[in-house]
Amino acid sequence: MTAIATKVPSRARPPSRAQPPSRAHLLALLLFLSSAAAMMVELAWQPALIRRLGEDAELATMLILAFGFALGLGLGCLVGGLRSRPSPLPLLAALAALNGANGLAGLAVDEATAGPALIVAPAFISAALMGIMAPVALAHLIRRAGGAGRAFGECLCVIMLGLAVACLASAAVILPLFGERDALRLGVALDAVVVVGALVTRWHETQQPALNDAPLLQRQPLLAFAPSLWLAAAAGVLAMSYLLFFARVVAYAAAPGQSILTATLAATLAAFLLGLAAGAHRAGRHCALFSGEEVMRRTARSAMVANLIGLLTLPLLEQLAWLDRAVLVVAMLLCFMLARALGALLPYLAELATMADARVQPRSARLCVAYVLGAYVLGAHVMGAAAGVWLTGRVLMDALDLVAVGVALVMAGILYTLLLVALLDLPRWQKVVRGMTAVAVAILALAVLPRWSADVVERIAPKAAADTAPVTLDRGRS
Repeated sequence: MTAIATKVPSRARPPSRAQPPSRAHLLALLLFLSSAAAMMVELAWQPALIRRLGEDAELATMLILAFGFALGLGLGCLVGGLRSRPSPLPLLAALAALNGANGLAGLAVDEATAGPALIVAPAFISAALMGIMAPVALAHLIRRAGGAGRAFGECLCVIMLGLAVACLASAAVILPLFGERDALRLGVALDAVVVVGALVTRWHETQQPALNDAPLLQRQPLLAFAPSLWLAAAAGVLAMSYLLFFARVVAYAAAPGQSILTATLAATLAAFLLGLAAGAHRAGRHCALFSGEEVMRRTARSAMVANLIGLLTLPLLEQLAWLDRAVLVVAMLLCFMLARALGALLPYLAELATMADARVQPRSARLCVAYVLGAYVLGAHVMGAAAGVWLTGRVLMDALDLVAVGVALVMAGILYTLLLVALLDLPRWQKVVRGMTAVAVAILALAVLPRWSADVVERIAPKAAADTAPVTLDRGRS
C-alpha cells in the first residue's frame, strides 16, 4: 500500500467549501422526496402482482420487485456516471418529471390484461431514474465537501430514509385506507413537488456567487479501487441476504393471514432501510472527523459487529420467545442494528478508495452499481445484491432450514471480514487480532449456534398455530 501523500489531522479535516446550509438541506430534501416517490410507485404495484401470482406469493413478489428495483437502480447508476454535470438540480427536475409521467402511465395500465412484466415495469423505470440521479448527486457533494465518505453517507442516508418512510406510510396508511391508485397519485404529486423545488432552488443558485473550485487538501486513497468494488459487491450480497433472512424470521413469527404478513414484511423492509440510513449517516460523520487509519479500523469493526449480531439473532429470539408476538419487535430491532452495521461499509469504502478528482462521478457510479447490483464486469464477473436476492431467496432458503441459513450467513460475513482485513493497510498485530477474533466467531457459529437455536422456529411461531404445520417462507402462514 502507498503511504499517505497528503495527511489530514486525525480529529480535523481541512476547511470545506460546502454549500450554504440552505442549499445543502434543500438538495437533501429533494432527494428524500424523490426516493419516497419511487418507493410508492413500487409498493403501489405489489398488490396487483400478488393477485397475478396468487394469494400465497408475498415473498415471491418481494423477490421480483426487489430484483427489478435493484436492476433498474444499477443500470441507472451506470448511465448517471457517464457525464459530469455542474449542478444536479436540472437533472433532478427532469428525472422527477419523467417519474411522474411513469406514474401517470401506470394509472392507465389495465391490471386484468397486463402481465407480470408490465406490472413490474413502472417500479423498474422509477428505480432506473433514481439510479441516474445518485452518482450525479454524489459527485456534486464530493466536490463540494472534498471527501467521498461524507458525501456517500449524506446521500445514502436521505435516499434510504425516503425509501423507509414511504414503505411505512404506504403499508400502514396509504394502501389500506386509500388503495393502489391513490398511492400512485401521491407518488406523482411528490414528483411534482420535486420538479418545482429543484427548478426554484436552481434559480436561486444562479443568483448566488459561484463557489470557489480551488482544490482542497485531502488524503490520498488508502485502498485500490478495484478491490473496493469487490468489497462493495460482497457487502451488497450480505445486505440483501440478511434482509431476506429477517423476512423469513418474521414470516415464522407473524400471525397467519395475508394482510398481517404483508404489513410485517413491509415493516421489516422499513427497519432494514432505516438501519442502512443510520449506518451511512454515522459513517459519513466518521469519515469527516477521523484519519484514514481510524477509518480503516472502523470499517473492519463494522463488518465484525454485523457478524456478532448475526450470530446472536436466533439464540436471542429463542430465549425471548416467551414475549409471544412482541418477539417481532425484537426481530425488527436486531434487523435495524445489523443493517446499521452493514450500512456503514459503503461510505467507508468510498472514503478509502475515491478522491474528488475528474473521475469521481464514474467511480461513484461504479461503487453504487457494485453495491446495488454487484455488477462489476471484468471479463464475465457478476455478483452483488441482485445475486444475493437469487442465492438467498431461491437456493439457501429452499434448501436449508432457518438455523442453517443463519450459520451460512455468519460464515459468509466472517469470510468477508477476513478479506477486508487482509486488504486494509492495518498494522500486522491488528490484522492478527482481528483475524483471530473472526475465526473465534466462526467456530461459535458452527459449534454453538445450532444448539442454542435448535427450537427457535417452534418457539417463535404463533401459539395458536403450534399444532399445525410450520410456517413456510412463500406462504407465510401455518
